[in-house]
Amino acid sequence: MYPTKVHGPRPEVLSKDITIQWSMGNSCNFECEYCPTQLHDGSLGWHDTNKYVHIIEKICQHYQQQDKVVNFEFIGGEVTVIPGFIEILEKVKEYNGHNIIFTNGSRTVNWWSKAKHLIDDLVISYHPQSMDEDSLIEIAEEIKDSVYTSYQLAGVKDYLPRLELLAERLRTVYKHSTVQDYWGVNIAIKTMYKKLLGPGAKQDTFYDYDGNDWRILNLPTWKENPDSPPPPPPDPNAPPPPEPHPSRFLFTYQTPEETNYYNADQIMDQGLNKFQGMMCHIGERGFNIDMRGNIVSSWCGAKTYGNVFSDRFDLPTPEGVVCPHEYCNNPKDIQILKTA
Repeated sequence: MYPTKVHGPRPEVLSKDITIQWSMGNSCNFECEYCPTQLHDGSLGWHDTNKYVHIIEKICQHYQQQDKVVNFEFIGGEVTVIPGFIEILEKVKEYNGHNIIFTNGSRTVNWWSKAKHLIDDLVISYHPQSMDEDSLIEIAEEIKDSVYTSYQLAGVKDYLPRLELLAERLRTVYKHSTVQDYWGVNIAIKTMYKKLLGPGAKQDTFYDYDGNDWRILNLPTWKENPDSPPPPPPDPNAPPPPEPHPSRFLFTYQTPEETNYYNADQIMDQGLNKFQGMMCHIGERGFNIDMRGNIVSSWCGAKTYGNVFSDRFDLPTPEGVVCPHEYCNNPKDIQILKTA
C-alpha cells in the first residue's frame, strides 16, 4: 500500500512561508558516540558573524519583494555557540522572519534568558551521556513561558528507563506554562540510528534494542487529556482535521480510513520512508544550505543552486523531481510534500 500524498509537519503553514534549513558548521561541544565525526569535529568552523548577517539580509530582501515570510532553521554543530549568534537572530527579526533553533541546550540559563524572546520555535536534543537532567529542567523552567519548544531525548539504550522518567519530569514543568501545556508539549524519546549521510540506503538502529526498549521508544510524544470533551462523530468522507501537534506527518491514501498521522521516528521505524517514484515538490516551500554554504533543494542533493559565500548566488525556484531513492532518510527531506 503506497500513499498518494505525504505532507510534512505544520500543514497549517501558509503558502507565503519559505523555510530554509541552514547547517552552519560542524563545531560542537559534545562528542556523542552515535554522531558521525564529520558532524561535530570542527573541521568546518564558523564564519564571521557579518557574513551570516549579510546572507540573511540578501535572502530576506529577495523574499520580502515576493511578500514571503522567511523561516530560518539553524542547525549545526551546535549553533548557539557561534560568536554573535544572538546578533544573527536579531537580524532575522528585523525582516519579520522566524527563528527555529535546533540545539543540544547546553548554553547557560543566563544565555537562554537573553535569547528566548528572539526564538519562535526551539528543538532541544538532550544527550544523556553529555548533559545532566537538572540542567535540562532548569532551561525548561526558563523558557517555558516564552518559546514553543519540542524535546528530543536521545534513546541511548542503557539510559532508556531514566529517560522515561525524565520525560514525565520535563512534562510536569509545563503544568503552568503560558505557551504550552502539560498535555500538548512534545517530548520524544528518539530511536538512534547509524546515521548514513548519503541518500537511498536503509537506516539501521545504532543500538540493539529489545522489547522493553521499543516500548519506551514508542511512547506517545504528547498525552491525551482525559478531561477533553469527546470529539463529534467523524464524517467518513471528510479529510483529516488540521494536525495540532506539529511534529507529525500526514499520509493520505486512496480511502479516508487508511489516512493517518505519523511522527518522524514512526516513519523510519515502520519503513514508511519509501517514496521512490513519487513527485517530490522541492523548492516549493524552501531549501537548505549545507556546512560549506552550498544551496541544495533537499539533503539528498536532488538539485544544487550555488554557494551563499560566493559574491553572487541564485535562490531556488519551485520545481519538482521524481524521487529516485528507495529510502528517504532525512526528516527534513521526508517533510517535503510528496504526491503520487
